[in-house]
Amino acid sequence: MWIIFKIIVAIIAFGIRFFNKYLQRNSFNANTVQIDGVECAVTPLRNKNSTFGTVLSIDFDCRSVFKLSRETAFDRWCKSVGFAKEIQSGDRSFDDSVYIACDSNAFANEITQDPITRSTVLELLADGAEYIYCNGRILLIRFSGDRTQESSLQTKAVALYKQLSDMERNWRGIFADKFILKAIAVEALIWSIAAYAFGSLFEYFVNKTDLYVDKYSIIAPGLTAGIGIICVLLLLITFFLSGSSRGHRLLVETVLVLGISTPIFGLALYSDININLDKSESVWIEKTIYDKQKIKRRSKNRTYYTYHLYITGPLKYDEIPVPGHIQISPEDFERAVPGEKVNIEIGRGRLNLAWYRSFQFR
Repeated sequence: MWIIFKIIVAIIAFGIRFFNKYLQRNSFNANTVQIDGVECAVTPLRNKNSTFGTVLSIDFDCRSVFKLSRETAFDRWCKSVGFAKEIQSGDRSFDDSVYIACDSNAFANEITQDPITRSTVLELLADGAEYIYCNGRILLIRFSGDRTQESSLQTKAVALYKQLSDMERNWRGIFADKFILKAIAVEALIWSIAAYAFGSLFEYFVNKTDLYVDKYSIIAPGLTAGIGIICVLLLLITFFLSGSSRGHRLLVETVLVLGISTPIFGLALYSDININLDKSESVWIEKTIYDKQKIKRRSKNRTYYTYHLYITGPLKYDEIPVPGHIQISPEDFERAVPGEKVNIEIGRGRLNLAWYRSFQFR
């Protein structure tokens, strides 16, 4: 069943995102250089025509998850209204230039107590680093453009790794970063919703048949459900991550990811609940087939067919309006014979949206 497929896709997406720190490793196409006994992987990011980015990465096992980037006006505004609470080092030039997305007391102590670490971070950002990120397994520095031949960047990356390598001595308590699990769980949930929407979109392109008696009846409630879901998620992020350094950035990610996927997710979820939880007694309607058509369609890269059934008979049965044209599956198309009868099995739907359960041809 499609519902099982979509749930599995969503669970896989949640797991990959949640356990990302245990899954991410250095890229297989990286070139490895050794500096002062430390291996630094240099990975070019390429498209067909050019190298659009460079990633320096070093294996780094630690319990602190952090991301350092240039502080934006949005970061400053969120701090001013109290939604974001960022680690402050006490070094004005550093604090005004770098935004620290981290709530770990170990990292806070490290960045506060070590001016060399702060200086190295500022140098890397001045050299064009887009961000410096650690997921607990890898220290990763991302640059735009082709920077693979600049050994000075690799030297600075190793220097930063060495400065941070003794950070664990500052760790205090089991839950020294009280927001990290919440942030990871929220992010994983966001991407699992997007994956469910992708699975539903895949179902739509594979299964090109009319599902609902009124094919447009799902649009308004489905979109309303999608808008409601994204609003609830935004409220939850605001509630659970208020006071974190990550909350406002997760809000942006939520809007970007779910703004695209939530309309599809809302339609799919509303439809799946309506159909898969429908326990109503079937309504059977007998109609006469007067024609069927196989229509050739074209998209950019492929040709495909849709299958159509044209029927006559009462326009409404038991308050359920029945259209004279239904798009059906290739299997039902082969069984349909013009001039013969078809019995249409209709479910009323858990959410009162009538849908086609089956077609029986004589």
